[in-house]
Amino acid sequence: LQNRDVIWAPTERARWQEQRTAIEQQYIQKLSANQLGLVPADLSLYTLITYQFLHGGWGHIIGNLIFLFLLGFTVEKALGPGRYLIAYLVCGALSGLMFTAVSAGSYVPLVGASGSISGLMGMYVAIYGLQKIRFFYFLGVYFNYFRAPAIALLPVWVGKEIYDYWYAGATGIAYMAHAGGLIAGAGLVWLLGKSWLQVREEFFEPEEEEQDARFTTGYAQAMASLGRMEFDLARRQFEALREHYPERHILLEHLYQLAKLRPDLPEYRDRAKELMNDALSRRQPEQMIAIWQEYLGKGESYQPLSAHDHNRVLFTSLKQHDLKAAEKAFERLKSTGDDMLTTEACRLLVEEFEKRQMAPKARHYRQLLQAG
Repeated sequence: LQNRDVIWAPTERARWQEQRTAIEQQYIQKLSANQLGLVPADLSLYTLITYQFLHGGWGHIIGNLIFLFLLGFTVEKALGPGRYLIAYLVCGALSGLMFTAVSAGSYVPLVGASGSISGLMGMYVAIYGLQKIRFFYFLGVYFNYFRAPAIALLPVWVGKEIYDYWYAGATGIAYMAHAGGLIAGAGLVWLLGKSWLQVREEFFEPEEEEQDARFTTGYAQAMASLGRMEFDLARRQFEALREHYPERHILLEHLYQLAKLRPDLPEYRDRAKELMNDALSRRQPEQMIAIWQEYLGKGESYQPLSAHDHNRVLFTSLKQHDLKAAEKAFERLKSTGDDMLTTEACRLLVEEFEKRQMAPKARHYRQLLQAG
């Protein structure tokens, strides 16, 4: 400063300062980084959130998106989307406060989601630790997954930080913000892991072999209860198994058979509809029609199916060319009093019988259509 008059004449410097003030007010202060970035010397509460969504370039945002992709899915799966979003933003805010504490008085704005993503890494390590999870990979057209301790991702993230360190002078990386985010994420799980940030119980996925062993043990216990004719206990055991193994079709079949013991209760209707939907999803329309016919004989008089249920059976029967079942479904549909579905079903039957050149049947349903 003592030699400034040697480098720049006082009159020229004064002229430059006048123009600089106008340029700062009209242009520089209106940049998004200054408007919404986190400026330690002029901290605002809203910028603790907004700075997380600004980035300094494509390299900055792409690097953050890669780790957001790697960490975000797994942490969200553990916490649920609502708590995940709140925890993500809180980590970013705490990261910004850490940066402000060590850069007090600075007018250089902080932008980027690196602090928030560092918080995700802290939560990720605190939640998963040495637990084995699935890592997806692909090589050309081949793809698969392997299981490894979740903490294996930590050295990858640390390696990226070390790599970036050598370019810190050029890119201005805020490492204290990263450190603040990492500590904040791990600290949130440590402090609130037993309460608000408690990992969802269904999140922890055991090994496949362990899953099979658990299912086999639980299934054997439920079957033993059936053998002792302890039906209520068996139903509870099958329901508990189905919560953990919803893809095991056999469990739904057992629950349906148990519900059938009391056809007067709504549970039998509900299980019948579940099993009908399951049969359709597994592309077994014949089984769906068989379940429907069995329910008509046992439970329809107590808990009638809806017009939509009968209509689905009618459509399925026509696709299977089971005209007898289709006509039976039409009679049941007609008895529900749903005129719109009945008219549409009657029109379908007319078209089907005309296509098959079954004139008497086609005439019968055409008359019903005209009468309606």
